[in-house]
Amino acid sequence: AVYTSNAGLAWTRQSPGVTAWLSSVAVSPAGLFVAVGENGFAATSPDGIAWTPRTSGTANWLNRVKWLNDRFWAMGDGGTLLASVDGATWQSVGTGATGPLYAGANNGPAYVVAGENEVRTGAGFPLAWTNELDAGRPSPPPLWTYFAAERFDPFHVLAGRSGMLARGFAAGSPPVHYWEDIGGSIRNWLWDMTRLPELSVAVGDFATVLTS
Repeated sequence: AVYTSNAGLAWTRQSPGVTAWLSSVAVSPAGLFVAVGENGFAATSPDGIAWTPRTSGTANWLNRVKWLNDRFWAMGDGGTLLASVDGATWQSVGTGATGPLYAGANNGPAYVVAGENEVRTGAGFPLAWTNELDAGRPSPPPLWTYFAAERFDPFHVLAGRSGMLARGFAAGSPPVHYWEDIGGSIRNWLWDMTRLPELSVAVGDFATVLTS
């Protein structure tokens, strides 16, 4: 199912011509839409109405797609992470993750992906990934399931199961991330976050809406 709206008030159901379950959609600054979902499904659209299926190169369920920095990033089951500049040609990115990935964010050239007992950060070119949950890290995030990630300069913020909110920042050269639990659990699960210049919003289970 795909719905479009010009103002977010009245919505029109479109006929994308696909039967795969869709789990996430993102748009590039140029206005290109990418949707991902069931069994590695990916599709692109110039307007959100007409869609073209693409080959992602994976059969794993893709849980989230976001435009980060200069390309689309798709996160999925089995530690799947894919990157594409145009939504048509996808490249597999190895982070070392094996659990499902649900979220991703970037702070300039520094990236974070997170999921079920997975938090990985990447920096440099090509990206060198670090397991932030490794017992040897100086201040790791809680071992948790995270469904959303966002950048709040200079921090990365993760949100997820039972309302967990964790915040991390990098210091030193090479950079090392330090994480902390920042909210105390509200118990309602958090599914997504977004930020505007003057407002940050997280949403979740039981119609939960948090602002900061």
